[in-house]
Amino acid sequence: MHRLLHHRARRPERYRDGSYLPLATSGARSRHALAFHRDGLVVVVPRLVAGNWFEPEPWADTSVDIPAGRWNDVLTDDRCEGGTIPVAELLRRFPVAVLDRDDG
Repeated sequence: MHRLLHHRARRPERYRDGSYLPLATSGARSRHALAFHRDGLVVVVPRLVAGNWFEPEPWADTSVDIPAGRWNDVLTDDRCEGGTIPVAELLRRFPVAVLDRDDG
């Protein structure tokens, strides 16, 4: 929570401006991932996770299409390039990803 509030204080336009645009997910568990983009901010969260989530690879081949650019995870400091990204990669260290586009 501290990291998100700090980021919001530094980049209020990311949280205030723009519309929520859904991002495409694909793969075996695509209906279990919710993702959206809003003015330089991407959020990826799991949904409906009760059930067979104790498998060795619970996200299997599930991925999300992130807009082009460099992205920094506000919660973990992980970095990624836009494109089709495996959900398992985005959620490997924390169960939610909040990605901020690196504009500079």
